[in-house]
Amino acid sequence: MGICIGKIKLSRPLPEPEEIVSTLNNSSNISSHFRFSDGRRYHNVVNAAYFLPNDDDECDRLHLQHTMERFIWQSNFFSPVEDLLNQDGTIVLDSGTGGGSWSLEMAFNYPKSKFIGIDISPVQPEENKPQNVEFIQANIMGRLPFDDNTFDFIFQRFLLAGIPTDKWPSVINELVRVLKPGGYLELAENDIHYSFMGPASKKLIEGFSILLYERGLDPAICYKIQKYLEETDQLHNVHCEEKKRVDGQGATTVYKLLGKDYSAAMANMKPALIHTVKVSSDEYDRLVKEFEKETIELESFNPHFFETHDEPTSESDHNEIEEDSCSGKELENTSDEDTISTDPNKTFSTALKDLIISLIMFIGITGSFCSGKHTIAEWLVSVHGFTPLTLRDNDSYRLDALHFETPDDLLDCQDLGHQPPTLERFITENDKRLFKIVAPTNEFVQNDQDHTLNSDDFSISSIYNLMTMADLTVVNSFLSLQLLYAHLHSLNITNTERLRPSWDTYFMHLSDLAALRSNCMKRRVGCILVKDFRVIATGYNGTARGLKNCNQGGCERCNDAVPCGKELDTCLCLHAEENALLEAGRERVGQGCSVKLIQSGVTEVVYNKTYGMDDLTYQILKEAGIKLRQHSPPTRRLVLQKNDYM
Repeated sequence: MGICIGKIKLSRPLPEPEEIVSTLNNSSNISSHFRFSDGRRYHNVVNAAYFLPNDDDECDRLHLQHTMERFIWQSNFFSPVEDLLNQDGTIVLDSGTGGGSWSLEMAFNYPKSKFIGIDISPVQPEENKPQNVEFIQANIMGRLPFDDNTFDFIFQRFLLAGIPTDKWPSVINELVRVLKPGGYLELAENDIHYSFMGPASKKLIEGFSILLYERGLDPAICYKIQKYLEETDQLHNVHCEEKKRVDGQGATTVYKLLGKDYSAAMANMKPALIHTVKVSSDEYDRLVKEFEKETIELESFNPHFFETHDEPTSESDHNEIEEDSCSGKELENTSDEDTISTDPNKTFSTALKDLIISLIMFIGITGSFCSGKHTIAEWLVSVHGFTPLTLRDNDSYRLDALHFETPDDLLDCQDLGHQPPTLERFITENDKRLFKIVAPTNEFVQNDQDHTLNSDDFSISSIYNLMTMADLTVVNSFLSLQLLYAHLHSLNITNTERLRPSWDTYFMHLSDLAALRSNCMKRRVGCILVKDFRVIATGYNGTARGLKNCNQGGCERCNDAVPCGKELDTCLCLHAEENALLEAGRERVGQGCSVKLIQSGVTEVVYNKTYGMDDLTYQILKEAGIKLRQHSPPTRRLVLQKNDYM
């Protein structure tokens, strides 16, 4: 077994998005199965969590999504069932079939197998479908209308918006009930956050995350499914595949498809989502259009997971699988990255989380009295599978934590599956993150002061010293746990760049440092020129050599009320890009930074915060083949809500 992390290459051509047209609509079936609101059609199942429409537009999107997923993965499934599907009598369940795209395509490719798709909405085609396909209206929240041990293969994909968090264990148990011994269960989900997000994407995704939490749904369910599967004690031989990015032939078209799918989903969720995004109807529509544009330009991609599991056919098979899972075989990374091996005392399933993030991550949580430290610790444990560690055995601590009296005891611990030098290396090399939690309500502040001023505990001063070292400060002013969880999820706390920054993040931090030298009164900007991952020059905006600095009155525009981006012809400052190019020894040519960048041989511009760019400049850079890409490093600063106060 192995886990594939990183890039994939596409081996066959992709159709243009306009060529993908769904023929799977069944809009004529209007009955008590449906309800209508604001011109959209929805299911009419009482107490069902799923809130997206089921009309023709949504069915078209689901078919587009299916086509896109097939090209991303280069397959419709990952379980080793190819031979099984080519045998007579094989029965396959498509749980949450939607428009039926997966079942219809699989039935055509494997005519000897029988495919049954179930969904709460009867929107699948009843005519012009293969004879080996059957669609049944059923709710996966309850008991499925099948006998025990019915199916050889069960497939389920993208139901994070349909299954409440507390229902996942029962849904999985029900799928296991109808799965034959030796059969395969395959679940596919994704993380709703993307690798690169622009302003519109961030706003919509954060609103989507809040909406899911408010409805009792889990936007990070892809990281918890493994735990639920293990708790059944019936599924073994766990295998997970993860895709973080698409490269190679056809990648451009894939990102176009992704953009259309993402934006269409946001448009279809508008009636529910607009309330958590908190914008006007027109502004929401604008954000959706920008979302599609950002996805294509930034090549945004959210992690996709396939998890496959088989059920032992007998007790002896069970024992054989258990023994093999602890045999200490290397888990190979099939991408271009180095091979990763796991500790021989850890099974594949318990090692999976460490392999996904490639490193051990220590998160320290400190904060003032009643600031929500334990709540956030519980969230990290339940959502991301962290093991709680404490240096003091506290009966009030609600987690099943490992307790240590001293830091040395922590280093000597063997229960974490790693040797002490490994732990010591991650601690001494500062590969750890410390988050500070602050609750800025009057009551908590007063309690904190009373607790601090009236206590003789020496550790109080140590806590406040630690708080000044925090990499990320979260102001916990949220009125509900759902809002807090959604905010934590949007921060992407477990981003591996918090352990070791990527090249983009590393260079962006260097440009931020360069910007600190700027004396511009309007905006500080830093720039670095990089070649073959080496910094060859740095620069920041400011007045030319020999002139007064902006903060000394050298530039009149910088000292008046002219808005940023206006009357630039009166500005005496050199741009950060210009200074970096001059430092690199290039001659000044043309009348703008874009021309200088082109003439200097720059091939890619990576920026953080959005700034104004006229159409002519954009077209010049595009024509010259210079790639524009936005990259926002993980949040490290104080994050405030509109109603926060200290």
